[in-house]
This record gives sequence, structure tokens and C-alpha cells, in this order.
Amino acid sequence: MDPFQRLRKSHFHLSAYGLWLLLPLIPIVSPWAVSFGMQPNAAAFLPLLIAFGFTLLLQISIPASLPVLNPNAKLGRPWRLFLDSLIIAAVPLQVLMLIVSAEFWTSGQLNLVGSIAYLVGVGSFSGFCAINVGHELIHFHIFPSDQIKSKGGFLMLSPSQGALISKLLASSLLASVWFGTFFAAHLKIHHLYVGTSKDCYTAKRGQSVYLFAIQNLVGNFQKSFAVEKKSLALQGKTLLQSDILLSIAISAIMTIIFYAYWGIYGLTFFLGQALVAMIFLEWMNYLQHYGIVRIQDSSGRIEPVREWHAWNEKSWTSQIYLLNLLRHSDHHMNPDKPFYYLSDSPVALAYPYPYTIMMAMSLIPPLFYSVTHRILDSHPRLGKAQYAPQNNTKQT
Repeated sequence: MDPFQRLRKSHFHLSAYGLWLLLPLIPIVSPWAVSFGMQPNAAAFLPLLIAFGFTLLLQISIPASLPVLNPNAKLGRPWRLFLDSLIIAAVPLQVLMLIVSAEFWTSGQLNLVGSIAYLVGVGSFSGFCAINVGHELIHFHIFPSDQIKSKGGFLMLSPSQGALISKLLASSLLASVWFGTFFAAHLKIHHLYVGTSKDCYTAKRGQSVYLFAIQNLVGNFQKSFAVEKKSLALQGKTLLQSDILLSIAISAIMTIIFYAYWGIYGLTFFLGQALVAMIFLEWMNYLQHYGIVRIQDSSGRIEPVREWHAWNEKSWTSQIYLLNLLRHSDHHMNPDKPFYYLSDSPVALAYPYPYTIMMAMSLIPPLFYSVTHRILDSHPRLGKAQYAPQNNTKQT
């Protein structure tokens, strides 16, 4: 047995996900660097440089991918608790990051450029931490796979106990970026209608990232509450019984605390980083499903989600700091899989450059189209596809 096979069999590669714990601490590097004599406005750029510069260099220098965990592999209690603890740690780490970052941002040490750079950096990491982990919680821990259920739910608790704790954690994380509507938008719109014209989170071919972001930032709350109201009505419930409201209530409390402690600057910081986190999420949504289409037959039935209905990436850096979010095809085909079971697909759409470069390229639409349209047109299942009409859409 070669050493890599032994490593995979021992599941030791799962320990690499522990590096995720460093992620929410990165914005704290700025005030730490200032305490060692670095100029504050220079230090304000460190989170952005680390997230989109240093990480890219690592990705290019070490072009590797984390091993795929066998879906039939039975993880022991220590590994399960370790992986679940990463999810739990997101809440205190997110809170710590926001408190230290707010103190630095409101200290009066930064000029306008430094303030904007640091706010964007903190907001980006809020996206990595709050929204990404919140996403994991609402999928895996509320709707765990049969294998996870059979060995105990979240934290090895019963399914009902695990669901309650995970809902509180998800609500708290999403509340820190005013994004409680993510519960409904993601589960009841995106996953049901991805790749169709009913899904506003699937970017249509030829749609710029700017129009896409504006469309979703403006329409997110209205669409989320509309689909939530409809879903609850079918269960004989009202919006007052929605999971969204818990997160909104926590958001309001957090907003009041930031205003009470840091005044108008604290309020601006909290709302500003939340807006950046939302924009970052929409940017990722744009890249993950740009131009893909699920075929609809003459009866209005939509094909099942396939490997080519999402753009993937195999970089070990993104697999760690995004918790395998970019093994995105498998996530949509198997939304009940926890992040550490997600696998790569050899037939999935793949960008020719790392996601960081594609993000920058998307800011210049003609350049982005020249790369992506060539790949889409050459794909045997997507080249001639057309978007499903708005009405009479059925799912297989």
C-alpha cells in the first residue's frame, strides 16, 4: 500500500479541514500588525491580499486537490466530532472577528481608502464564514443523510436535538450578515429550480455579474418571503412561524449592540460588512451556475440535476476555506451530503483558471464571455440547450 492510499484509508487528510479555523481570524491580522508598527492604512489591505493574493499564489504553487472521501466510508466518533466542531467554532469566531474588526475600523486610524479596503476584506471573510457555514448547517445538519442519521446527528445527538442546535447556529451566523432570508431563497428556490428561468440565482448566458448582483440584492427579500409564505401556507402555518424571523430578530439585536457600543460608525461597519458578504455570495452564485441550463421537455418536466449543471474547482485551498462548496455538482445532486463527503466530477464544467482569476475576469463581461461561452458551446449537453419557460415547470 502506497503512503497516499494509507493516508486516505486512515482519513487523516480530514485534519486539513482544521486549517479552516484560521480563516475568520485573518481580518484580525490587521490590528495585530498595527500593534507591531505597521502603518494602519497599509494593514487595512492585508485581509484582501491574503484572501485573493496569497491564497492564489498557494493555489498556483501547489496545484493539488484534497483526496475524496469514499461515500461508503464509516467515520468514527472522533472524526465526526472534529468535523462538527469546525462548524460550531464558526459562531464564536465570527463574533470575535466582527468585534475586533469593528474596534479597529472605528478607531479613527484609517483614512477613506483604508476604511473601504478593510470593510470589503471583513465582509468577504464574513461571506466565507457566516454564509458558507450557515449554508452547510441548513443542508447537512437539518437534513442529514441516512448514514449520518444512523450514527447520530449533529454532535452525535438525536436528529431532533441536532436540528434544533443547527437551526440556532445557522440563524446566528446568517444574522451576522442580515441574511436570514437565505433559508428560503437557497432551499426553496435555488435547489429546486437551478438551471431554469425560475431560479434567479442561476445567471443567464450573457447576463453580466453587475446586473445579476443588482437583481438578486434587490429581489432577494421579496422573493424569499413570497416563497416562504406559500410554503408555510401549505403546512397551515403563517410567516410568524418562519425560521427567517429568528435570524432577523438576532440581526436586529446585533445591529443595536454595534450602534450602542460604537455609535453611527459601528452601525455603518456592521451593515457595510453584511452588504459586502451578500455581494460576495451573489458573485459566487454567478460563477457557480453561469449559463447552465436544465432541459425541459414538451410536457414541462425538467431533467434531474446533472454533473454539468454547475462549475467546479479542485483546488485544495478552496476545498478548505469554502468547505468543498466548489465540488458544487455533487452538492446539487446530493444536497444531504456533508461537506467532507462531497466529491469531484470528471464531467463537470470547469473554468480554465482559478476562481479568483475568474472573479476578476467577470468584472470585464466581454472577456468573461469569451472564455465561458467557448466552454459552454463545446459541451455535448449544454451547447444547444434553451432556458425552460417561466410557467408550467415540473420537476423530475
